[in-house]
This record gives sequence, structure tokens and C-alpha cells, in this order.
Amino acid sequence: MRAIRLDPADTELYVLRGHRYAERGDLDKAIDDLNKAIQLDSCEVDALVMRATAFFDQGMIDKSFDDINLAIQMDPQNALALCQRGFFRLTKGEETQALSDFKQTLRIDPNFAEAHQGLGILYTVQQQYDLAISHINDAIRLQPDNPTNYRLRGEAYALTKHYDLAIADLSEAVRRDSADAMAIRELEAYRRVAKQIRARPKQLPILESKHESETLHPGLKFFSIQTQKQSDSRDYDPACWLRRTYQSTIAGP
Repeated sequence: MRAIRLDPADTELYVLRGHRYAERGDLDKAIDDLNKAIQLDSCEVDALVMRATAFFDQGMIDKSFDDINLAIQMDPQNALALCQRGFFRLTKGEETQALSDFKQTLRIDPNFAEAHQGLGILYTVQQQYDLAISHINDAIRLQPDNPTNYRLRGEAYALTKHYDLAIADLSEAVRRDSADAMAIRELEAYRRVAKQIRARPKQLPILESKHESETLHPGLKFFSIQTQKQSDSRDYDPACWLRRTYQSTIAGP
């Protein structure tokens, strides 16, 4: 970045370039730039939050929590840092702590869309589907262009056997992001379920094997935090959405 060559002491430029590297998946370069930003200004909360995310994506969980906890200690009213920690905790299966972080985020900023998204995931994990759908509705109201929210609501509808609603939301997710492999897989699976139900309107689909069960109900696999290690894609990890969903919040246009 030419601006950094002109002003190598500008902390914000390192934060911005670090964010861009993280967006592209070049986490090592992102961490290098964020390290420089923090060396220049040890109170740079945005850099700590972004470095925490990069560490988490690299599997350096202890370092990620060190950074995110320090960011919150420096700025207890930082909604982004609290929400980020909520996702970290949710991914680790720490549901009570995640719930606290998401709720605290919304006390600070009731329109923080990612916190509503996090609660939608958490309540789906806990099989509180009405609450889950309510919060995902709020996330969609606040971020109508985010395809992840439609996929999440579709999965919640599917888990309550509202397959037509699930198909509509998953179709919208795929329309908005044709590269979302998980939404495509789930859309195909739930279309098969709906077809079976229409063929046998008085009975649910018969699940004859474990393999078939996973095929017909992919949402169950996604929302079981305990089965993360069995997943065949990083798409199943809530943490991997963070850079994309926080893109505008962290770095701006």
C-alpha cells in the first residue's frame, strides 16, 4: 500500500491493509500488519479484534481470547468485540457465556445485526426455534443483503419441518450467493424431503439409515457444536463468517 510507504507510522493504514489481507484469506500477512498497528498503538482496539479473529481462524484459540478479552477490557462498550467473543464462545460450545455476550451487545446497540444472528444460531442449537427465527428476522431486517441470514432462517424452518419456508429461504440464500456450497446442499436435500412429503402427505419421510438422516437433515449436523470435528468443510464453523459479516463494520466502505 503506497500510503504506508508515505506514512509508515499511521496505525489506521496497517489496520486497513490487515483487514484486506484477512478478507482474502492471507491470515499471516494480516497478522503481520495488525502486529505493526498494535506496536504503534497498544490501545488500538479494532486491531486487537481483527487479530483475535485471525488467530481464531488459524486455530490459535488462547491467543484469540487473549486479544478479544484485552479489547473488551480496554473498551467494555465495544459492541463488535463483545459480539465477536460471543461467536468464539459459541463455537467452543460455551453457550451460557455466548448468550451473555450477545445480549450485552444488544444492550449497547439494539440494531447490531450480527448479535441477532448469533442469538439465532444459539437458540437453534438449543432447539428454541421461535426465538431463533425471531432474532434471524431481526438480522434480515437490519442486513437484508446478507445471504447467511436467509440460510440460517431456512435451517431453523427445516428443523421445525416447515420445509416450504426452508426452501424459500435457502433459495434466496443461493440467489444472493451462488458460491454458498452448504446452502446449495441443504436446498437440494430439503427439496427431496418436500417431494417425499407431497408423495406421502399423511406421513413424514422414513429415515432408513444414519447416512440418509444426515442427508435429509443437514441442519442438525451444522447446529451441533459438539460435531464440529466431523464436518467436512469450514462452512460449518460459525467463526468463518466473521470477516465477511463484519466487513463494513470494521473497515468501512
